Amino acid sequence: MRRFFAPALFVMNRLTYSRKLILIGLLFTIPMVVMMYMLIAEMNKEIDFAEKEQIGVKYVKSVKGFLADVQKHRGMANTFLMGDESFKERMIAQQSQIEKQIERIDQLDQQYGSTLKTTNRWNSLKKQWKYLKDNVFYLTAETSFAVHTEIAQNTLSLVTHIANTSNLILDPELDSYYVMDSITDKLPLLAEHLGKARAIGAGAAARKTLLDSEKESLTELSIQIKAAFKDANDGIAVAISKNASIETMVKRDLKNFNDNVNRFLEILNTRLISSKNINVDPSYYFSEATKTIDAAFRLYDTEARVLDKLLQQRVDDYSGKKQLSLAIVFIVAVVLLYLFIALYLSVINAVSRLEYSAMLLENGDLTIRVHLSTKDELKRIGNSFNKMAESFRNMVAANIQLAQQIAASSTELAEVADQSARVMEQIATMNQEVASGADHQKRNAAESVSEMEEMIENIKGISESSKEMFNLASKMLQQAERGNETMQIGVHHIHKLSRSANDVYFAIEQLKERSQEIGKIATMITTLSSQTNILALNAAIEAARAGEHGKGFAVVAEEVKHLAEQSREAATQIYDMIEEVQSSVSNAATVMNTSMQELETGTRTIQEAGEAFKTILYASRNVTDLIQKVSEASVQLSAGTEEVTASIERMAQIANTSASIAQHVAAASEEQLGSTEELSTSIHSLSEMAQQLQALAARFKVF
Repeated sequence: MRRFFAPALFVMNRLTYSRKLILIGLLFTIPMVVMMYMLIAEMNKEIDFAEKEQIGVKYVKSVKGFLADVQKHRGMANTFLMGDESFKERMIAQQSQIEKQIERIDQLDQQYGSTLKTTNRWNSLKKQWKYLKDNVFYLTAETSFAVHTEIAQNTLSLVTHIANTSNLILDPELDSYYVMDSITDKLPLLAEHLGKARAIGAGAAARKTLLDSEKESLTELSIQIKAAFKDANDGIAVAISKNASIETMVKRDLKNFNDNVNRFLEILNTRLISSKNINVDPSYYFSEATKTIDAAFRLYDTEARVLDKLLQQRVDDYSGKKQLSLAIVFIVAVVLLYLFIALYLSVINAVSRLEYSAMLLENGDLTIRVHLSTKDELKRIGNSFNKMAESFRNMVAANIQLAQQIAASSTELAEVADQSARVMEQIATMNQEVASGADHQKRNAAESVSEMEEMIENIKGISESSKEMFNLASKMLQQAERGNETMQIGVHHIHKLSRSANDVYFAIEQLKERSQEIGKIATMITTLSSQTNILALNAAIEAARAGEHGKGFAVVAEEVKHLAEQSREAATQIYDMIEEVQSSVSNAATVMNTSMQELETGTRTIQEAGEAFKTILYASRNVTDLIQKVSEASVQLSAGTEEVTASIERMAQIANTSASIAQHVAAASEEQLGSTEELSTSIHSLSEMAQQLQALAARFKVF
């Protein structure tokens, strides 16, 4: 295994970490970039493919308009040349329409002619049309039909050429392929068959006779129309089966197309081909054929929009995938770069810490430890370094501690020996002083007992005063609690008063709204009274016209007029009263609003006072507790003072005993002095050896 990786190890062992990471990153990035380039190039190819198809659809739609107008002109020309002069003006108007179509196609050809390679074919079509336009009124019906048909066939050939050069014929999806096939082959071919049938049939209807050759041509065209009709329906059915959303977009135009084709075939077969006498009106026949062709071209336009939408969806889909792929690659590249940099920094940080710690260890600092945040192999190296440093530190620390202990012990022993010699000399003298001090302590103890008795009496007085203060504080606490309860009740009533004031304010607002409604009713009554007055006047006029028979009705009209005037006066008074009521209600609402604001201020004040009472109550409770504690402390202090007095009496007894013991200690101290001088000599020699050992261990830092 090692032999297999020997070349890679040879390279890696001769590179720093930064160069290792750069080498690995390049080896990973280069194939990823190449693959991404190929993927994006393929997506761009698909997008360009679909966009070129869209150009083809756009061009084909314009050529379709030219084809439809030429076909219509053929039918008009054939009918005119067969003897129906009424079609001449329609032919001239149709020629103008064809010229407009040519201008639109010229603009498209300037944009896309070089891409689709259509310029030569289109120029040839324009020349054919120019010849036809200039000579159509002088040609025979047969020649005109042949020239028109040749232009139509060349137009269909141009459509096929556009389908080939714009990639439409190579569309990879079944739904869009069959829609494309319908608008580039099936429907244009069907429209051409219908156009021929329209031209031949309209000419025969204008002549009122059907020649055998025309009958044969119409029979053949009927068969071709049925076959093309079936092919068009079969193609769109396949497209719908592959994409159900297409049905919603073409359903209406498809039904209209089917109905018109079936109706035209019935007219063609029953009133021309199978009829012995041609009595169909040429304008009617021409109109029905034109409706059928228009229905076919409406379906054509709808399917062209469907195809353009499908192609745009495909372009958007590929564009979205391309953007998503670029975003993913960019994010992955950024993350990888981020992780590579983090890996490099992690390794360099760990190596730097190990290097710095080793340098400190080399200089004698045995307390240094490596703390690495990684969990990789470098962490294991750091742990091994720490174990080595710890073992070394323990060994040196043990020696240092031993040297320090020996030095400290020898120094202390030397000092103790010296001090012991001096102390022993002083003990004899001090023992005499102790005896004298014991007598003096005895007299002071007697005086202290007398003073402690007086203190006990004073403490008892303080205890009684504390009890009286506790009783007064308890009464003050009860009063504070009553005040707090009263204040809480006041706050409760203030809140109730605030809610009641709110209810009154809302009632005034409702009264204001009701008064406004009553004002509207009063206005309505005034209007009604005016109208009633007008009605009464009209009734009086009618009564006057009626003469003697209308006198009774005139009296009633007069009474109605009188009542209307009274109603108007009453409504006016009501309206005035309502205005006064509204003014009073508005003033009351204003005053109530001001009162509400003052009530809110008072509520806040009462609430603040309630909070203050709560604070006073809390402080009173604290004062009561403190006084109680002082009283208890006074009792305890009195008891403690009595105990101190007893202790002082015992101290007096101990002082008598200490005087006798001090005399015995003086004798023993003289004997100890001789032994201490011998020990001091040995300790000085031990101290010198410990200092030498401590100097050797001082160059290491272990704490």
